[in-house]
Amino acid sequence: ASSTMELFAGGTAGSGPGEFHLIGVGGIDIDHLGNVYVADTGNNRIQMFDSDGNSVKEIGAGMLTGNSFSDVGVDSLGFLYTVNKAFDYQLYKFMLSRYPPYRAEPAVDVKIPLLKEGDILLLVKDGEPAASIIIARDASLKVVKHARFLQKTIEQMTGVRLPVRDDSRDWEGAQILVGPSKLNDVTVPQGFDQPEAYRVVVEGRKVSLVGNDAGPYQGTGYAVYDLLWELGCGWFGPDPLYQVIPET
Repeated sequence: ASSTMELFAGGTAGSGPGEFHLIGVGGIDIDHLGNVYVADTGNNRIQMFDSDGNSVKEIGAGMLTGNSFSDVGVDSLGFLYTVNKAFDYQLYKFMLSRYPPYRAEPAVDVKIPLLKEGDILLLVKDGEPAASIIIARDASLKVVKHARFLQKTIEQMTGVRLPVRDDSRDWEGAQILVGPSKLNDVTVPQGFDQPEAYRVVVEGRKVSLVGNDAGPYQGTGYAVYDLLWELGCGWFGPDPLYQVIPET
């Protein structure tokens, strides 16, 4: 006798939510929250289901033609990878935090622009830095990495390199605080028993980017990416052709 038990089954032929092309499924993977990702090859998309088999979202739909997206994989950092064997033979990478409800706790207080001058937050003014990136004096390597990535991306956008400073004092100008800091009171529950959540909080001239970074979690990284998305950036694939860094 079989020792397996069918917990749910579903899906019919078609192109709607929860339906699959007759050409078949190209791959399947599951993330740490129990969400299921299926490469719906003939419909040129990745379908996302929750742990009960309910259709949640489609990823990559409309990007490509032909029978693309022939496999799928999700890593512990919250990125989805899929291979397109029909169009350009490239590996595509998606940031799953852009596809709710992947993140278990949505970001709150996401109110960009940043540095207030009237109703506009400035990062750069007249070719000079108008903001600082702040990290704790004892910041983790993850936080340092995310702060440097933010610095590099803003430099690509503006041609100006914002300084990365520690929180030993309250610096003048706008502050982008990456990770926990004594200069704010923004917190996110930490630990494997908590969601891989993050917060983007604007308070006066301070923007706090804080997340759950326990173990392989990258909550603070998601907060940084979310801020950059709000500023017009986008990462839709590994090739620069599919990466959008607006220049000012």
